[in-house]
Amino acid sequence: MGEGDRMGAYVGGRKFGDVSVPSRRLSVAISDPDRFAAWALAEGFATEVETKQRVRPAFFAMLRKAAEASGAARRELKLVHPRTGELINVPGVQVNVAALAPTFTPAADAEQVLAEAHAQGVLAVLFSRVLTLPAVDAGATNENEESDR
Repeated sequence: MGEGDRMGAYVGGRKFGDVSVPSRRLSVAISDPDRFAAWALAEGFATEVETKQRVRPAFFAMLRKAAEASGAARRELKLVHPRTGELINVPGVQVNVAALAPTFTPAADAEQVLAEAHAQGVLAVLFSRVLTLPAVDAGATNENEESDR
């Protein structure tokens, strides 16, 4: 499965949920505030640098939005300088792209579908190499049901 994909999860021919891989989330953070501030001063963004030689959070937020909009998937932030039009590296800022992780969303009747598949022995066949489950009545209740909650 790739980014943004979604597929059904089936047992015994019945769907009991969905597995999906979400889109990557981009994270942009200031990794070296001093280098970032020095860069902003040198590039003519002095009004965006606070007296403590810290780049104003609003300016960083604008850069972060630009990076997120561009889909920057590299370790360093690069952007087009608004006055010169040249592609420049922004030191002191690190770009991280979150890893993809599949998620599972059970269908509304997933518990019933799995209980029936278990009762019919379908799960035992599917997972026979991992574990062996004894077949149970679909209507049987768990004696410890109350203590499980």
